[in-house]
Amino acid sequence: MSELTSGVNRLMANNDLEKSSEERLQIFFEDVKKRLDENANNNGLDANTQKEIVAKAEQLEVRDKAVLVLCELLFNENVLQQIKTYRNLFVRFCADKPKAQKYLMRGIELTIKEYQNQLLPKVSHILKALYDNDIVDEKEMLDWGKKKYKKTVGKELSEQIHAKASQFIKWLQEAEEESENSSEEEEDSDIDVVYDDRVLGDKIQVRETSPPPASKQTQQPKKDADDELDIDAI
Repeated sequence: MSELTSGVNRLMANNDLEKSSEERLQIFFEDVKKRLDENANNNGLDANTQKEIVAKAEQLEVRDKAVLVLCELLFNENVLQQIKTYRNLFVRFCADKPKAQKYLMRGIELTIKEYQNQLLPKVSHILKALYDNDIVDEKEMLDWGKKKYKKTVGKELSEQIHAKASQFIKWLQEAEEESENSSEEEEDSDIDVVYDDRVLGDKIQVRETSPPPASKQTQQPKKDADDELDIDAI
C-alpha cells in the first residue's frame, strides 16, 4: 500500500507539472489555504508545516512565484504584524533568493493596492519591517526603489508607493555608501608608509601590517544604523 500510494503521488506530481504556471500556482494556493484553515486557531505555522509548504512549491516548480500566493493569503491591512508572524516562512522562500525577493516586493505592492487607504501611508514602515526581519536584503530593496513595475498596480499607484518609500530608500542608500567608505578606510589602514634612515635618499618603504583584531564590544551590527532613521517621522 505504501508503494502504491507513493506511485500515485508521483503520477499526480508529474501530471501537475504538465499544467501551466498559473494552474500550478492555483494548486499551490489551494494547498496553502487548506493548511491555513486547518491551523486557523494557531498564531502562525509550525516549522513542519512551513517545510511542507516549501516542498509543495518546489514540487510544483513555482518556488519563486509562490511568495505572490503567500502575500495574497497571509497579508491584509495588518501586514506589519503579519510580517513578524510569518517571518520564518518568508525567510525559507527568500533567503539568498533574489528572484523570490523581487516577486515578494510585487506581492507587497498588490497588498498595498488591496488595502490602499490603510497601507499607503505605511509604505516605509512595511519596507523597514521586511528589511529588519531579513526577508528582503539591501540590494534587492534598492533595486526595487530604482524601477517602478507599473503593470503590477498601475502607473499612478506605483508612483505613489515609490514616493512614500523614497525617504527609506534614501536612508538605505546613504547607509550603504557609509559602509563602503568605511571598508575602504579599513583597507587603507592595513598599509603603513614609513621612512627608513638606512635607505639612501628619501625613498619610501611600504610596509603591510595586519590590523589588530576587532573587539567584539566595539563591533556594531550593520543594522544598528536603523537607530538613525526615525521611521515614525516618515
